[in-house]
Amino acid sequence: MSERLHKLHTEMGERGLDALALRCTANYTYAGATAECLVTPRETVPLTADAVRDLVASGATVGADDLAEELADLPLVDATETVEAARLCKTPAEIERIRRAHAINEAAMEGFGPEPGLHQDELTERFLARAFALGATANLVEPVWQVAARDEPLVFPTVGQARTFGAGDLVVVDTGLGFDGYASDYGRTWGARREHFDRWRDVMDAVLAVVRPGATGRDLVRAAGTRNGKRPWFDHLYLAHGTGTANAEMPLIGTDRGDPFDESIVLAAGMVFVLEPVIWDVGSGGYRAEETLVVTDTGYELLSERVTW
Repeated sequence: MSERLHKLHTEMGERGLDALALRCTANYTYAGATAECLVTPRETVPLTADAVRDLVASGATVGADDLAEELADLPLVDATETVEAARLCKTPAEIERIRRAHAINEAAMEGFGPEPGLHQDELTERFLARAFALGATANLVEPVWQVAARDEPLVFPTVGQARTFGAGDLVVVDTGLGFDGYASDYGRTWGARREHFDRWRDVMDAVLAVVRPGATGRDLVRAAGTRNGKRPWFDHLYLAHGTGTANAEMPLIGTDRGDPFDESIVLAAGMVFVLEPVIWDVGSGGYRAEETLVVTDTGYELLSERVTW
């Protein structure tokens, strides 16, 4: 906790902020609060409009991550960059919480699959019951058990299908559990062809091979390559996204912001992110899965299990 607050205070000082008014769950959780809070170099207290007004009236510069309607008239500055900078590289304690969240998610998934005749809702109930019995403290992503049509483009994620699994279904899976304020991100594909998994594994390994301090997001994008002019991940999502107190946070790599933005992301020890390439061939289906890693001083370490066939 003291390490996280120290990082917040440091970033505040570098940006000339006297206080942070935090309303977003991932941000106030990072500050060690259980609800909206006001962070100053001296203390972290519950967030009230009166406290913010008093600070501004005293000449303080206050950053806010989500402007409350009753404070819309105040000259508050955007705190997003400040908080993102503090959250970007994880402490050892944070890394262990993320590792534990993944271990719970993976253990909760053991033995599950698209059993013919099983309804998606029943699978969700079984999965969450097991997850909380194993120590999960939150369900951060409504479980996705998406039955995909092999002869159509994959539109993902699609929730609320209200379907019963059938024999031979191709099911794209996505879940996200929390442990002590930190997120896991689990993706797999059931019923896929081995050729699609192998191509997915090739992309993943090519990207992992360039992960090290000093590499850029653009290096990862180049390593992933293209096939028939198409990048091997969803255009509306990412090749990689950070994770921590939120399921998806900075760094975001392979977005629609383009090459200059990816080039501006420089990997550093302590960054944690999820790689999620996708292989999809209309007519035969494909494969999607996720692996989560932390950048180390010399390369990377997986915090999730390595995905195997």
